[in-house]
Amino acid sequence: MSAAEFKAQSAVAWKVRGLMVRAIDAALEKYVALTWDANYPAKLGEFVAVIKNAYDHLLASRSGSRTAAFRALGVRILEVVRQLAVRSSQPWPSMPYYGDRGLQGVKLRNAG
Repeated sequence: MSAAEFKAQSAVAWKVRGLMVRAIDAALEKYVALTWDANYPAKLGEFVAVIKNAYDHLLASRSGSRTAAFRALGVRILEVVRQLAVRSSQPWPSMPYYGDRGLQGVKLRNAG
């Protein structure tokens, strides 16, 4: 889900977007701009920021006017977690988002 999609789905007529919702907007914009291959730590940080702010908003929200948007966001969060779990269960060479990170010359266990 892009930041624009979340903004459209979570828009409520005559209501200002609160701090937590704006924090989600900002984190989603950064998350979408980053890649797992080149920016793994930063992308993971933005992903966690989205989760934390969504959780905080759901705890604090009393109106429920953005519930559908947060359900859709929650489904996307679970899908990303599922995809990362699938990738992490594969052998090292199929996990491109780790990059080489200075591992030149290091013999990996499954490298033969």
